[in-house]
Amino acid sequence: RHNVETMRALGVAPQRILAVGGGTRNRLWLQIVSDIADIEQFVPDQTYGASYGDAFLAGVGIGLFRDTMQVTQWVRHAASVRPRPEVQVRYEAYYQVYRELYEGSAAAVHRLVGATSDE
Repeated sequence: RHNVETMRALGVAPQRILAVGGGTRNRLWLQIVSDIADIEQFVPDQTYGASYGDAFLAGVGIGLFRDTMQVTQWVRHAASVRPRPEVQVRYEAYYQVYRELYEGSAAAVHRLVGATSDE
């Protein structure tokens, strides 16, 4: 939800999320994500994750595909997970606590990442 809200604040209005990776094997997890983020998720028949997208972008880069819109011919829709507004309200208080924790610890987490990146 935080990522979706950030995109919207930047003027990008995602209509749905393309779910990939290991989490797609857990229907409950997908439902929770949709409920919290209040956004529909599409699950493709192949859920390899970033490597699948990377391969497609490489294909665009070498001219195998003319543009990124051709991905719609490559990725087939297998399932959808829609948010349930009646459930989303249950997560609201938890999300507000998450935002408080995030805002309060973001600077420290960034310093921690900076301190460990030299190792």
